[in-house]
Amino acid sequence: MPKKKKNIGIFLAVVAVSLVLAGAAAKNRTRKWEKVVYAENLDKVIATVDETPITLKDFGIYAVHEEKLVQQQALVYDSDTKKYWNTHTNGGFLKITARDAAIDLAIHDVIFYGMAQEIGLSLNEEEQEYLANEQLDFWSDLEEDQREKLAISKEEVEEALFKMALAQKMQQQFALEKGKDGSEYDLTGDAYQDMLKEHDVIKKEEMIDHIDFGNIILDHKQ
Repeated sequence: MPKKKKNIGIFLAVVAVSLVLAGAAAKNRTRKWEKVVYAENLDKVIATVDETPITLKDFGIYAVHEEKLVQQQALVYDSDTKKYWNTHTNGGFLKITARDAAIDLAIHDVIFYGMAQEIGLSLNEEEQEYLANEQLDFWSDLEEDQREKLAISKEEVEEALFKMALAQKMQQQFALEKGKDGSEYDLTGDAYQDMLKEHDVIKKEEMIDHIDFGNIILDHKQ
């Protein structure tokens, strides 16, 4: 092959490879920003605590709490709540901070609920009555379309709230045993942060990054 034609062939081959690589990079960038449809991925694991999985379904209850809390703040800030949801604060976007808080709360409760199970802790009659009211209020406060988006049955919601209540009781009891205030075992408490180091917690960042937080039961799509 003449040298000139050979050089042209090499050039075209390089261009072809570059186009393939560019296409692959663009596809990866698109995937990076794609959001999963929550209701269609309930069994996807977003974290594990000592090999106990936390799925999107488990995360759902915590997402509802955080989304409602942020929405209340947003309505005070501006009638156009989408602006508030997309504000940048404390080095990150508000919706990401809220999402991570919901995940951390789920991890927190898995730890304390597991401890409660180990010692056979239960709720007394008064605590059960209080829980029943909480369960009723939680379900009643959800609008019909929000229940559909949450994609969790009333019974599953009640079970999740029961686990949260038992975890909270375990937290208070454990703090008392350690001679500490219960708040020291809250999410940001120093005692809890030290305790957390004793557990094998793995967050599935590749899944977490695709959670469409702010749109679990609400609608803040751009």
